[in-house]
This record gives sequence, C-alpha cells and structure tokens, in this order.
Amino acid sequence: MANQITDADLQNALPDVESDQVLSAIVSGATIYRDKWGIPHISAD
Repeated sequence: MANQITDADLQNALPDVESDQVLSAIVSGATIYRDKWGIPHISAD
C-alpha cells in the first residue's frame, strides 16, 4: 500500500499569503511583505 501526495495536498499545505490579518497584540502599525523568494520582511512603527 503506497501513500500518494496529490496536488490538492500540496496546495492545502501552502500558507495564506494573500489575506490581510489583524492581530490584537500589535498596538501600532506593522507591515509584513514577502520578497520574490517568498521570504517575509517585517516593518513596524
């Protein structure tokens, strides 16, 4: 019996990088963006 990884499995494993997120712990502005390699960069007030 072989386990197979499907395309749907791979798509579901990816993080959501499109939606805005609101975090109650951040009391001032903060921005997170991803560069062309997908590495997140954070700038905060």
